[in-house]
Amino acid sequence: MPISCHMNKLIDPVHYQAAVRRTLSYLYTRRHDFDAIAFRGLSGSLIAPVVAYQLQKKMMAVRKENSPHTSYKIEAASNPSERVLILDDFISSGATIREIISVVKSECPACKIVGIHLWRANYSSSTQYEGFDIWVPTY
Repeated sequence: MPISCHMNKLIDPVHYQAAVRRTLSYLYTRRHDFDAIAFRGLSGSLIAPVVAYQLQKKMMAVRKENSPHTSYKIEAASNPSERVLILDDFISSGATIREIISVVKSECPACKIVGIHLWRANYSSSTQYEGFDIWVPTY
């Protein structure tokens, strides 16, 4: 059976601890102003809850389109925050980030996306996100 190595940075305990530690260190030292962390998928659901807990931030789990599990597009606190940080591992085509932005804007009009943090620091410079700061730590 083939095994994916895409998630090895979160599945392996040593890499997982390092990824969480680096993400927290970066966000603590930059003091970015946000109230909630939006995330999606397996990589987001593995790291976002730990980071949100440590930073005392709310979470917004953005479901994938046509999820058979629920009709809700976002799982969030009853009073969603207005300043939202998107937390993801990297940007390849940009489809995931664009979908998170679209869902947050449509489902929570009062919310404002204030930035995108890429914890794997693998950003494709050809992808454009005008108006959004992309926080890519240099490790």
